[in-house]
Amino acid sequence: MLVDMGKDPKRRPQDRDTEINYRRLEAMMSATEDEDHTFLLDIAAVGAPLGVGEELPRTPQVFEEKTSWARDFVDSLLEEKWSNNNESAEENAEDIERQVMKEVQQGSIVMMEEEARSQYGSRLAVAALGAVPQGLDSSAVRLIHDGSYSVDVS
Repeated sequence: MLVDMGKDPKRRPQDRDTEINYRRLEAMMSATEDEDHTFLLDIAAVGAPLGVGEELPRTPQVFEEKTSWARDFVDSLLEEKWSNNNESAEENAEDIERQVMKEVQQGSIVMMEEEARSQYGSRLAVAALGAVPQGLDSSAVRLIHDGSYSVDVS
């Protein structure tokens, strides 16, 4: 149906591998004349920016422009912060290391510590890590990053 309307919902070879087909979502939003549909094309191709040291794209039809903030910006918000891992991460340290090394080999780990330090310098904030076993007798764990506590990433 979208193709019949002149829309192209198919993924491109260079698109990021994601669960959501952002091109299809963009095509549906375009077909319904949503004014903010084009930002999804960038997300499909390059991913969503996290806002660390960069401006996030606006969606003016969804949110009006923010002109005031609940708290004042202070330089201490940009200091390096490291959180202690949760107890579950300590208990599953070997499983976590095995899983992370596997993800590094597969290319799914985006950035190692050296590169992060190079890119973010003294503004690097590392959140606490937790781990939840994926099954009762499984050595595979689901990694949990808690960016809302202690590093105050929001």
